Amino acid sequence: MGRNEGTEVVRNSVMVIRTEPFTLAEFQSKNELASMLTAPEFTIPIISLDWANDTTLKAEIPGTADYTFETLATWNQHRSKTMDVRLTVK
Repeated sequence: MGRNEGTEVVRNSVMVIRTEPFTLAEFQSKNELASMLTAPEFTIPIISLDWANDTTLKAEIPGTADYTFETLATWNQHRSKTMDVRLTVK
């Protein structure tokens, strides 16, 4: 899911839904970035999100020092540095 801030910045949040039973999955990842990516608040833009294996998602996000609108708008103009965050489903 995402939240659009004009055309410059789109922030996302990751949710995984289990179909049997129909519930939200929990994540094992406990670091700050993983928590921000899975929080109900839309904090960080996700450039790409793919399954690395059956239980792990790999998210590519901007490699910035913070995620303020100004920092992300500047990053978006240059698209320079990125970083990967792995999210493991319980």
